Amino acid sequence: MPTTAQPSRSPNARPRSSAVASERGFGLIEVMVAALLLAIGLLATVQIVDQANASSAATRAREGSTNVVRQVVEGVNSLPYTSLTPGTIDAQLQAIPGLADASGAAGWQVVQRGVTYTLATTMCTVDDPRDGKGAQDATFCASSGPAGTTDIFPADYQRVTTTVSWRVNSKNYSAQVVAVITPRQTADVPQVTALTSSSASPITSALASVSFTVTTMGNTAGVVWSVDGSQRGLASGSGTSWTFSWPISTLVDGDYVVGARAYDANGRLGRPVSITFRLNRNAPSTPLSFVGGRNGSQVEAEWYAGSERDIVGYHVWRQSMTPAGAVQGPLTCGGTTLPTVLNCIDTSPIADTVATIAYHGNSTATGNPTVTVTKPAAAVAGDVLIATLVARDASTLGAMAGWTPVAPQLTGCSCSNQQVQRSYWRVSAGEASYSFTGTTSTIASVTAYSGVNPTSPIDVTASSVPAAATITAAVPTVTTTAANEWVYVSTGWRYPGSGITFTDSAPLLHPWTGPRVGIAGQSMLAHGADFVQAAAGTTPASTITSTASGSVTVQVLALRPSVTMPAVDYWVTAVDRDAAGALRDGPASNRVSVNVANNAPTTPGAFAGVRNANNSVTLSWTVGSDPDAGDSVAFYRVYRDGVRFDRTGLGTDTTFTDPNVAAGTHTYYLTSVDTHLRESPVTASVTR
Repeated sequence: MPTTAQPSRSPNARPRSSAVASERGFGLIEVMVAALLLAIGLLATVQIVDQANASSAATRAREGSTNVVRQVVEGVNSLPYTSLTPGTIDAQLQAIPGLADASGAAGWQVVQRGVTYTLATTMCTVDDPRDGKGAQDATFCASSGPAGTTDIFPADYQRVTTTVSWRVNSKNYSAQVVAVITPRQTADVPQVTALTSSSASPITSALASVSFTVTTMGNTAGVVWSVDGSQRGLASGSGTSWTFSWPISTLVDGDYVVGARAYDANGRLGRPVSITFRLNRNAPSTPLSFVGGRNGSQVEAEWYAGSERDIVGYHVWRQSMTPAGAVQGPLTCGGTTLPTVLNCIDTSPIADTVATIAYHGNSTATGNPTVTVTKPAAAVAGDVLIATLVARDASTLGAMAGWTPVAPQLTGCSCSNQQVQRSYWRVSAGEASYSFTGTTSTIASVTAYSGVNPTSPIDVTASSVPAAATITAAVPTVTTTAANEWVYVSTGWRYPGSGITFTDSAPLLHPWTGPRVGIAGQSMLAHGADFVQAAAGTTPASTITSTASGSVTVQVLALRPSVTMPAVDYWVTAVDRDAAGALRDGPASNRVSVNVANNAPTTPGAFAGVRNANNSVTLSWTVGSDPDAGDSVAFYRVYRDGVRFDRTGLGTDTTFTDPNVAAGTHTYYLTSVDTHLRESPVTASVTR
């Protein structure tokens, strides 16, 4: 069958039906959606542009307000000081180019960069309190504070407040600036051109007054002169030449600032001109209320400052009075011999005198039940006496008239053959003998020492009761707290055999009379000895041995030396510099003997506090007292919120005002302080 030829087809040719479908384009719905999306995008873009334009407009308006404010301040400063009055200042400013009133209606408006700014000014006079306060009228600023009577010309400077307001993008804005206008070196306000003195500074001789000459500008109506910023009076003269005299005979030495200001016919003051003038005629006066006292191993002192202005520091001095020694000083206080603070701590005061303990003998006796012991041969009144009693059986050694027991009674082994032992002390009054009463057969010993502390003779004690049937007993050790203490060891035995002996690594001194003291037929022995412990610390090991076992009691006493604080006077002098620049001491303050027995003063009474309208706090109380003869309350110490805050000047003061009260409340209490710096207990606290 014959074949029919077919047209050839490209491999990439698409079916016709597919080509027709791809050539149809977008439908109506698709076009509408695309248009909507485009509109939304354009709207957002326009909104962003509008916001940017609004922000730029607000920024430009704010910058414009800054320019307006700057023009106002510059304009105020360009106007003559004498022409500035509340009623004319707006008109004067509007006459300046760029600040003209553009409204033509009520109010003052300035147009810049297409923005209308509304301006309002207020003006008032300020009375600077640094030169005193004077009379005031309605033109003075409320912040000038209350009027006074010491300032002859209270109008010290002017304050101009300008408020600028504007509206942009339906929003209101405002800004405010304050300009302080002072007299300037211009012809509109008179000025001092020279201030000189007829006397050279410093003044070193006794003058009654110092004369000054003032030269001013030609429009001067007068000159007011001042000292340390406080107006003192008006100068004499006319035109451009003026003089005044400054009285100095009653003034303390130091630096003073003497000034002068010219004023016009309307009382407007020019700028002040001043010079510093020094008075240096005398040594400084005596510091007030010097107090001092021993505080542990150091001496503390305080005082009140002198009134002079040229004090460069203080010298603190001391002198031993028992025996009288040379004056020592100036002392080092806080690392310097010329402290500027009003207190001193002497960390190396004159040392106390420590007595050397000396043995003054021993006496022993026996009895039943009363024992009488004669005084040791070398004992004298004032010696410290140590008595030890040893009694048979489990009897009680109670109180002995005139004697102070040292430690609880020791009782030997818990057996039928016991002994008891106890020690006592007293200060000898020179008695010839001493009697003790036990309950059974008793051995008594009295040993005398000089140089022992008469009020607290016993430093440390120790005791032991070894087990029954003891032949060798260890002596308990003690740890002494000071050098050269005497250690007194005593022992009692029941059935010790023929004798007892001490064995010690240090030599034992002064055993009781004979090797031992015993009571015939009672099988009782007592013995004792002492030795010197050269350095503070633990005593050496030692033992007591008998020839037969028995009941044993051992007691050890360490005797502390007497310490005498020397009478030492302290005082202070204020120091300035003389005309040649050398240090110069003023008269000495009152002396205080720091090493004396001293009791604390009483607590101030009726302590109360009041919060004042100006937020200060006034404390009040009734005076304290001091129990010591020749002593008194020197001042009162104020504590605030638990820490030392301040002090009064005298012990007769009954009030104190705290002017530095911050926000919130504070808690106060008070103490009395005597001339030796001993403080009383604190008062009850008050919170204000």
